[in-house]
Order: sequence, then C-alpha cells, then structure tokens
Amino acid sequence: MGIAEEHVNIIIFAPVDFPDGPATTSRIKHIAKILDQAGNKVTIASLQANTKIPYPNNTRTEGTVENIHFIYLNGTVVRPSNLVGALADTLRGCLGAFSYLLKMKRKQSADLILFYTPDFFQVFHVLILAKLCRIPVVLEMCEMSSTMRLESLRQRVRLISAYLSDRILPKISSGIIVISHPIKEWLLAGGLEGDKIFLLPILVDCRKFNEPSMAEVPLLAGKKYFLNSGGLVEKDGAKYLLDALALMGRKHEDVNLVFTGEPDSPRKQSIVDLAKKLGIEKQVIFTGFLPLDQLVWAYQNAQALLCCRSNSPYANFGSPTKLSEYLSTGKPVITNDVGDNKIYLVKNKDAFFARVEDVESIAEQMTLVLAEPAAAAKVGREGQKVAQERFHFERYVASLDAFLKGVCKAARL
Repeated sequence: MGIAEEHVNIIIFAPVDFPDGPATTSRIKHIAKILDQAGNKVTIASLQANTKIPYPNNTRTEGTVENIHFIYLNGTVVRPSNLVGALADTLRGCLGAFSYLLKMKRKQSADLILFYTPDFFQVFHVLILAKLCRIPVVLEMCEMSSTMRLESLRQRVRLISAYLSDRILPKISSGIIVISHPIKEWLLAGGLEGDKIFLLPILVDCRKFNEPSMAEVPLLAGKKYFLNSGGLVEKDGAKYLLDALALMGRKHEDVNLVFTGEPDSPRKQSIVDLAKKLGIEKQVIFTGFLPLDQLVWAYQNAQALLCCRSNSPYANFGSPTKLSEYLSTGKPVITNDVGDNKIYLVKNKDAFFARVEDVESIAEQMTLVLAEPAAAAKVGREGQKVAQERFHFERYVASLDAFLKGVCKAARL
C-alpha cells in the first residue's frame, strides 16, 4: 500500500514520561506536534516511565493529549525503584514495543518509526522487525551517551549499549534527526551521507513562556534569585554555580540560587553538602517538580536564568532544552560557549556569556545582571527574539515533514 503525500502514520518509540515530564518529554511532545500540524497521525509509544514518582497529570497509560495519541507499553506510569522491578519493567516495555509494532503493521498504521535517543538493547529487536516489515526507521539523536563520564557501576554497564547505539544504529537507520551541529559533524565524519541527516535544534512553544504567569511559587515569593532548571547531572555544572554564589560574598547574602526539577537523592545531597561547605546553604533552594504554569512564573521572576554547562563531551554534543525555554521568557540568560550556544547567541547582545567552568566569570555575569538591570533586561528581550526565530517549534513543520516523507519515498524505491 502506498503512502499518501498528506498523511503518514508515525510511531515514536521512547522511554518517556507523558504528558508531563522533563526535557525529554518536552522535545518528544514538540516533535509530535510538528508532525501533527503537518497532517500526520502520530503516536508516542513509551517504552517505560523515567520517574519513580508519577507526575500529577500522568495518571493514564493510554490516551490523547493535544491530538497526540500516547500509550505506555510497559503498562504503568511509574518506574519501579528497586533493581529487579526496574529490569522487569524494561522487559515489559521491550516486549510491548515488539507486539505493538506487529499490531500496528497489521492495521496498516505504521508507515514510519522514530526512535528517540534509543538504548540499543531495548530497541534492536523492534528495529529488526521494522526492517523485515519494510518500515523505514528514523533515529533521533539529542545526545551522545557513550561520551558520559562514568559515575557508577550501573553507568559502566550502560556504556556498552550506549556505544552500540551511537555507532551502529545510525548506520542501519533510514534517516537521522540531530539536535546539534557537533552530532551532525560526528556522523558526517563517520561516513553518513548528509541528505540522511536533519538538524532539528532545541524546541519550545514560545507562547507558553512569554505570557505573564500568575501561578506564584510560594517558596520563591519575595525572594531575589538566579535559577537553574534540570536534573543536576554532571553536564549541568551545578558545582560552578554554587562556587560562583559563594564568591559573590556577603554583598549579596540576599541573593538565592534556585534549582527546579527532580534530581535523584545522591545528586541533591552532593549539592547540599557543597553548599554547607561553602557556607551558603541558606541561599540554596530546591523547588522540586513544578507544573508548567509555576515553572513559567519561577522563570519570569528570576534575576537571570542559568545555563552554564560543564566542558564535557556529553554536554558539547548535546543542547539543553531549558535554554530555549529561558530565552522565550524574555529574562536575561547567563550561559557559556558549550555546544551550539555561540551558533545561535551573540555575547552581551542576546545572552551573557561566562567562560566555561570559570567560577569568577560566572560570578561576574551574575553581579553584572544585579548591577545593571536595564542593560540585562535589554539582553533578555533580544534573547526572546532568538527563541521565536530559531527555536519555536512551528518553524519546522514544513521542513521536518518534508524530510520524513522523503525518507518514506526512498524506502519504497
């Protein structure tokens, strides 16, 4: 059966929390909305939830949100906390993906599969099935997992799968969507043809972040603060932010450093311990997970938003979704020259740049924002224009749709 130009049935396989979740959820949701606006039918098939505590809105294992159908193939929206339970949950997701693809193939509802930054061992059997069924497969790469710094035995085990994912899956896929120029250059250097690669940068719905939010976060009300969102993994450079706040000293004891999101217990504890060591524990605030309207309020009431990543291969290959969200608010952003930042942003025009892993430089930029609020506000407004022009998801409806339909055509030849 041929594929109609105006309608492609696309299944996105991913380990993802949906409809709420962290940056992973945001990117997958935006990709799905792009494809839906182009007239395609999109299903997000979650291999497993990522969180051990469910997000408030994640109560259904199947449903439709903003015209996007979703299903949890493992049958639950909560990730088990113990190792045996987690392994069983992963296995259910893997088997569920295989049977789901067979079902959709029989219904002629699987024209193209998109794997979001997949784990080789979780998806290889599904990819083989897709090949046997002559369904084109597109790989989405928003990081290079095999470049992670190893922090635990569990990560060392995962490194094998990450290595295979980064090096084998691109070669047997029909097309690749990449989030950054460094990943694209790495693939080209490895011999992949340029027309198989589509660069899709960080994405945001600017409308959700530039309208004033009234959803106050009581914990932050009346406080002066800089904000960093995310899971506080190694690439986020949290320790440099703490050192920078400490360096600002007694002149800024009224300034707080806010971390939003749900870091795991060991990471959070390491931040708490360092803050105590530096004598700034009373200035460090963890909000936990915030619903979107409260997250927007927290962004909009910050002095500036921080995206000072570490100078690691993992960070340089990736590109943080939070940066597009930050810029959309119109608040000043302090970032650094990691990954694609300098491709999209101009120093002191639409963002403030600190030197990479340089505590004094970060502290200087934070102090500048406090000392020159009018100049900082102007930088924030210019950054907002960048978000609208480069990262707003609707900018990519026609081009991404054309790329994926080109993949489908090529697969039929």
